Amino acid sequence: MKKIIFLPKKYRLVVNDRFELFYRGIIRAFNPYQYYIKIECEKGNPYPRYFTFTPTEGDVGEYKLTIKLFDNLGELIEEDESTLVVVMPKAPSKKANVLCIGDSLTCAGYWSAEGFRRFALKGGKPEGLGFTDSLYLMGTVKKKVEDTEIGHEGYGSWQWKTFCSSSYPSKTSAVWIKAKHNKTQEDQHSVWLNGNRKWILETIEEGRLKFKRGEGNEEISPKIEAEFVHLENATNQEKIIVEESFYEGGNPFWNEKIDDIDFINYCHKNHFPYPDYVYILLSWNGLYIPYNDNFPMQEEYAPKFINRIHEQFPDCKIRCLGIQLNSLNGGIAANYGAKGPYHDV
Repeated sequence: MKKIIFLPKKYRLVVNDRFELFYRGIIRAFNPYQYYIKIECEKGNPYPRYFTFTPTEGDVGEYKLTIKLFDNLGELIEEDESTLVVVMPKAPSKKANVLCIGDSLTCAGYWSAEGFRRFALKGGKPEGLGFTDSLYLMGTVKKKVEDTEIGHEGYGSWQWKTFCSSSYPSKTSAVWIKAKHNKTQEDQHSVWLNGNRKWILETIEEGRLKFKRGEGNEEISPKIEAEFVHLENATNQEKIIVEESFYEGGNPFWNEKIDDIDFINYCHKNHFPYPDYVYILLSWNGLYIPYNDNFPMQEEYAPKFINRIHEQFPDCKIRCLGIQLNSLNGGIAANYGAKGPYHDV
C-alpha cells in the first residue's frame, strides 16, 4: 500500500505566531476528509480541516505530534509523527538575503511584503518584530513596503516546469499594460484582441494588467495597439485603453550560454548577493492536470529546480510553501476562473 501521510521530522514554530497544519497538505488523497483524522498532541487544537497551535513564551520546547488515519469501520490505516519545536523569535546575527519565487500568488508581492513587514518593521497587526536592517529581499520584480523597496520573482500561471525551461528567452513572454480598468479576478484567463493578435489576461493589479501570448501570436515583439477588445470569457468586457506598455522577458534564472538554470549567473547579472534563504510558492498551476499524471511532472521539475539551488549555494535554506483553499464551498471556478480537478470547491 502506498504511503498516505507525509510529515517532516520537525515543524519550527515561533512564539505568538499561529501555526496551522492543513490535512490536505499532508495527506495524499483527492479527499483527505474521507478518513477519520485523529491528532494527538499535548498542545494545540484539532479542527475538521486543520490542526492549530499559537504558542506563548511558556511553550518554548518540543512536543510530539501524532496523526492517525482510520477508515469508517474504525480500523487504523496509517499513522505518522513529527515534532513541534517552539522557539522565541530573534534577529539574525547578520543581514539575511532572501529570494521569494512563485506564480500569480506571488507576482503582486503581497506575502513577501507581509513577511518583510512582520520581521523587519514595527507596528501593524500582527505587530512587527522590528528587526531593522535584518532582511534583504532580492528580485527583479519590485514592490514598496513603507520606505523600503523589496523584490521577488513571481509570474502568473508559472509552474515548476516553467522555471526549469528557457521560457522563450529569445522573445518576450508577456506584456504589461498600464491602464485604467475595472477588471477583477473573475476576468482572469479571459481572451482579448490587440490589433489582430490574441492575448490572455494573466495578472490583474490596480492601474495595470499583464497579458501572456495567445494562440497564433508568435512574433518576437508584436506591436501593442491603442486598445484591447474583449474576445471571450471575461465578466467585465469593456475595452482597455492602453496608456503605456512594456514587455516582460523569459525565465529570470535561465542562462542561454549553458542552456540551463543558473542562479549564480542570475545573481551576478542583477548585482544581487547570494541567497541565504529561498521561499518557493508553486504547484497551483499544475493542478489542472489529472492528479496521478501531475505527480511525475512535479517529481521531475521540482527536485531539478531545488537541487540546482543546493548545488550552487550549498548553505542556502529552502522552504516550499502552500496556501490552502479558504472554503470547501469557496467557488474557485466561479470566482477565479479555475478549471480541472479542483474547480468545484
